[in-house]
Amino acid sequence: GGMFISMGRGSPTIEWNQFWENQAGDHGGGIVAVNTQFATNLDISFNLFVRNSALGSGLGDTGSGGAMWIYNFPGVIANNTMVSNRGSGESLCSGGGLVLDSTQENLEVTRNLIVYNDGCGITCKDMPEVNLGPNLLWSNLQGDLGTGAGSCPSCWAATLTIADPQFCTPENDNYSVAITSPALGPGGPMGVWTDPGCGPGVPVQPTTWGRLKAIYR
Repeated sequence: GGMFISMGRGSPTIEWNQFWENQAGDHGGGIVAVNTQFATNLDISFNLFVRNSALGSGLGDTGSGGAMWIYNFPGVIANNTMVSNRGSGESLCSGGGLVLDSTQENLEVTRNLIVYNDGCGITCKDMPEVNLGPNLLWSNLQGDLGTGAGSCPSCWAATLTIADPQFCTPENDNYSVAITSPALGPGGPMGVWTDPGCGPGVPVQPTTWGRLKAIYR
Protein backbone atom coordinates (compact mmCIF):
# COMPACT_ATOMS: atom_id res chain seq x y z
CA GLY A 1 0.00 0.00 0.00
CA GLY A 2 1.72 3.13 1.24
CA MET A 3 4.92 1.65 2.73
CA PHE A 4 6.47 -1.83 2.97
CA ILE A 5 9.18 -2.56 5.55
CA SER A 6 10.91 -5.94 5.79
CA MET A 7 14.00 -5.92 8.00
CA GLY A 8 16.32 -8.46 9.58
CA ARG A 9 18.17 -5.78 11.54
CA GLY A 10 17.70 -2.10 12.26
CA SER A 11 15.32 0.28 14.04
CA PRO A 12 12.85 1.90 11.62
CA THR A 13 11.19 5.17 12.63
CA ILE A 14 8.06 6.45 10.84
CA GLU A 15 6.85 9.72 12.31
CA TRP A 16 4.73 12.73 11.26
CA ASN A 17 3.41 11.41 7.96
CA GLN A 18 0.00 11.22 6.34
CA PHE A 19 -1.20 8.08 4.52
CA TRP A 20 -4.24 8.79 2.35
CA GLU A 21 -6.20 6.38 0.16
CA ASN A 22 -3.48 3.82 -0.54
CA GLN A 23 -4.47 0.28 -1.47
CA ALA A 24 -2.70 -3.03 -0.90
CA GLY A 25 -3.60 -6.21 -2.75
CA ASP A 26 -3.08 -8.25 0.40
CA HIS A 27 -1.90 -6.74 3.72
CA GLY A 28 -1.23 -3.24 5.06
CA GLY A 29 -3.03 -0.50 3.17
CA GLY A 30 -0.97 2.20 4.87
CA ILE A 31 2.04 0.31 6.28
CA VAL A 32 3.29 -3.28 6.38
CA ALA A 33 6.16 -3.79 8.85
CA VAL A 34 7.77 -7.25 9.06
CA ASN A 35 10.62 -8.21 11.39
CA THR A 36 12.32 -11.12 9.62
CA GLN A 37 15.00 -11.75 12.24
CA PHE A 38 16.58 -9.34 14.75
CA ALA A 39 15.19 -5.89 13.90
CA THR A 40 14.54 -3.78 16.98
CA ASN A 41 12.55 -0.79 18.17
CA LEU A 42 9.99 -0.03 15.49
CA ASP A 43 8.62 3.48 16.11
CA ILE A 44 5.39 4.46 14.32
CA SER A 45 4.16 7.67 15.93
CA PHE A 46 2.12 10.79 15.10
CA ASN A 47 0.89 9.59 11.71
CA LEU A 48 -2.52 10.06 10.10
CA PHE A 49 -4.13 7.16 8.17
CA VAL A 50 -7.28 7.96 6.20
CA ARG A 51 -9.24 5.73 3.77
CA ASN A 52 -6.45 3.24 3.11
CA SER A 53 -7.50 -0.29 2.18
CA ALA A 54 -6.09 -3.81 2.12
CA LEU A 55 -7.89 -6.49 0.11
CA GLY A 56 -6.64 -9.50 2.06
CA SER A 57 -6.50 -11.66 -1.05
CA GLY A 58 -3.97 -14.14 0.38
CA LEU A 59 -5.29 -17.63 1.17
CA GLY A 60 -5.92 -18.18 4.85
CA ASP A 61 -6.04 -14.45 5.53
CA THR A 62 -6.54 -13.69 9.22
CA GLY A 63 -6.62 -9.93 9.00
CA SER A 64 -5.46 -7.60 6.27
CA GLY A 65 -4.90 -4.31 8.10
CA GLY A 66 -6.46 -1.34 6.35
CA ALA A 67 -4.14 1.14 8.08
CA MET A 68 -1.31 -1.11 9.38
CA TRP A 69 -0.21 -4.74 9.57
CA ILE A 70 2.65 -5.32 12.04
CA TYR A 71 4.55 -8.61 12.30
CA ASN A 72 6.91 -9.62 15.12
CA PHE A 73 8.29 -6.16 15.96
CA PRO A 74 9.13 -4.70 19.37
CA GLY A 75 8.95 -0.93 19.81
CA VAL A 76 6.10 1.56 19.97
CA ILE A 77 2.97 2.45 17.98
CA ALA A 78 1.71 5.67 19.54
CA ASN A 79 -0.39 8.78 18.86
CA ASN A 80 -1.58 7.73 15.44
CA THR A 81 -5.03 8.57 14.09
CA MET A 82 -6.63 5.84 11.92
CA VAL A 83 -9.93 6.82 10.33
CA SER A 84 -12.16 5.15 7.73
CA ASN A 85 -9.62 2.56 6.62
CA ARG A 86 -10.85 -0.75 5.23
CA GLY A 87 -9.61 -4.30 5.69
CA SER A 88 -11.25 -7.13 3.80
CA GLY A 89 -10.53 -10.83 3.43
CA GLU A 90 -11.60 -14.27 4.58
CA SER A 91 -11.53 -13.51 8.28
CA LEU A 92 -14.62 -12.52 10.26
CA CYS A 93 -12.88 -9.43 11.59
CA SER A 94 -10.39 -8.28 8.99
CA GLY A 95 -8.56 -5.47 10.76
CA GLY A 96 -9.80 -2.23 9.32
CA GLY A 97 -7.44 -0.28 11.55
CA LEU A 98 -4.53 -2.30 12.93
CA VAL A 99 -3.48 -5.95 12.69
CA LEU A 100 -0.95 -7.25 15.24
CA ASP A 101 0.60 -10.52 14.10
CA SER A 102 2.90 -12.51 16.43
CA THR A 103 4.18 -9.26 17.93
CA GLN A 104 6.36 -9.22 21.05
CA GLU A 105 5.51 -8.18 24.60
CA ASN A 106 7.89 -5.23 24.33
CA LEU A 107 5.74 -3.64 21.65
CA GLU A 108 3.75 -0.79 23.20
CA VAL A 109 0.52 0.24 21.47
CA THR A 110 -0.79 3.38 23.13
CA ARG A 111 -2.66 6.68 22.72
CA ASN A 112 -3.99 5.90 19.23
CA LEU A 113 -7.37 6.92 17.81
CA ILE A 114 -8.92 4.06 15.81
CA VAL A 115 -12.27 5.24 14.51
CA TYR A 116 -14.85 4.44 11.78
CA ASN A 117 -12.75 1.69 10.19
CA ASP A 118 -14.40 -1.01 8.06
CA GLY A 119 -13.34 -4.22 9.76
CA CYS A 120 -12.46 -4.47 13.45
CA GLY A 121 -10.46 -1.65 14.97
CA ILE A 122 -7.65 -3.93 16.25
CA THR A 123 -7.32 -7.52 15.03
CA CYS A 124 -4.86 -10.02 16.50
CA LYS A 125 -3.19 -13.04 14.94
CA ASP A 126 -1.56 -15.75 17.08
CA MET A 127 -2.44 -13.84 20.28
CA PRO A 128 0.35 -11.27 20.28
CA GLU A 129 2.09 -10.28 23.49
CA VAL A 130 1.69 -6.52 23.53
CA ASN A 131 1.82 -3.80 26.15
CA LEU A 132 -1.49 -2.13 25.35
CA GLY A 133 -1.81 1.34 26.85
CA PRO A 134 -4.83 3.63 26.65
CA ASN A 135 -6.31 3.86 23.15
CA LEU A 136 -9.62 5.32 21.96
CA LEU A 137 -11.77 3.20 19.65
CA TRP A 138 -15.15 4.12 18.23
CA SER A 139 -17.66 2.84 15.66
CA ASN A 140 -15.41 0.34 13.91
CA LEU A 141 -17.50 -2.01 11.80
CA GLN A 142 -17.43 -5.63 12.99
CA GLY A 143 -16.36 -4.42 16.44
CA ASP A 144 -13.49 -2.66 18.14
CA LEU A 145 -11.39 -5.70 19.16
CA GLY A 146 -10.93 -8.77 16.98
CA THR A 147 -13.18 -11.81 17.17
CA GLY A 148 -12.97 -15.37 15.93
CA ALA A 149 -9.63 -16.21 14.33
CA GLY A 150 -8.59 -12.61 14.90
CA SER A 151 -9.37 -12.50 18.62
CA CYS A 152 -7.31 -10.25 20.89
CA PRO A 153 -6.73 -10.93 24.62
CA SER A 154 -9.97 -10.25 26.49
CA CYS A 155 -8.12 -8.27 29.17
CA TRP A 156 -7.33 -5.57 26.59
CA ALA A 157 -10.90 -4.28 26.75
CA ALA A 158 -10.25 -2.77 30.18
CA THR A 159 -7.54 -0.50 28.76
CA LEU A 160 -9.68 1.02 26.00
CA THR A 161 -11.72 4.19 25.88
CA ILE A 162 -14.84 3.51 23.79
CA ALA A 163 -16.19 6.98 23.01
CA ASP A 164 -16.82 9.44 20.20
CA PRO A 165 -13.51 11.33 19.69
CA GLN A 166 -15.41 14.49 18.66
CA PHE A 167 -13.49 15.30 15.49
CA CYS A 168 -13.76 18.97 14.58
CA THR A 169 -14.97 18.78 10.96
CA PRO A 170 -14.56 15.22 9.66
CA GLU A 171 -16.75 16.06 6.67
CA ASN A 172 -13.86 18.27 5.55
CA ASP A 173 -11.22 15.70 6.52
CA ASN A 174 -10.20 17.66 9.61
CA TYR A 175 -9.47 15.04 12.26
CA SER A 176 -8.26 17.29 15.03
CA VAL A 177 -10.46 16.97 18.11
CA ALA A 178 -12.68 19.33 20.07
CA ILE A 179 -11.62 20.74 23.42
CA THR A 180 -14.27 18.50 25.05
CA SER A 181 -12.95 15.32 23.38
CA PRO A 182 -12.31 12.27 25.59
CA ALA A 183 -9.09 11.87 23.59
CA LEU A 184 -7.73 14.78 25.63
CA GLY A 185 -8.77 13.21 28.93
CA PRO A 186 -6.77 11.37 31.61
CA GLY A 187 -5.59 8.65 29.24
CA GLY A 188 -4.53 11.15 26.60
CA PRO A 189 -3.74 13.11 24.71
CA MET A 190 -4.48 10.50 22.06
CA GLY A 191 -4.05 10.72 18.30
CA VAL A 192 -1.94 12.97 16.10
CA TRP A 193 -3.15 16.30 17.50
CA THR A 194 -2.40 16.69 21.18
CA ASP A 195 -4.02 20.16 21.41
CA PRO A 196 -7.72 20.85 20.75
CA GLY A 197 -8.56 22.11 17.28
CA CYS A 198 -12.01 23.55 17.99
CA GLY A 199 -14.53 24.31 20.71
CA PRO A 200 -15.19 27.07 23.25
CA GLY A 201 -12.08 29.05 24.06
CA VAL A 202 -10.03 27.63 21.19
CA PRO A 203 -8.92 30.45 18.87
CA VAL A 204 -9.90 30.08 15.22
CA GLN A 205 -6.94 30.28 12.87
CA PRO A 206 -7.97 30.40 9.21
CA THR A 207 -5.74 28.32 6.94
CA THR A 208 -5.78 26.43 3.68
CA TRP A 209 -5.83 22.69 3.13
CA GLY A 210 -2.48 23.02 1.34
CA ARG A 211 -0.86 24.59 4.42
CA LEU A 212 -2.29 21.87 6.64
CA LYS A 213 -0.83 19.15 4.43
CA ALA A 214 2.52 20.93 4.29
CA ILE A 215 2.93 20.52 8.05
CA TYR A 216 3.43 16.79 7.53
CA ARG A 217 5.82 16.88 4.56
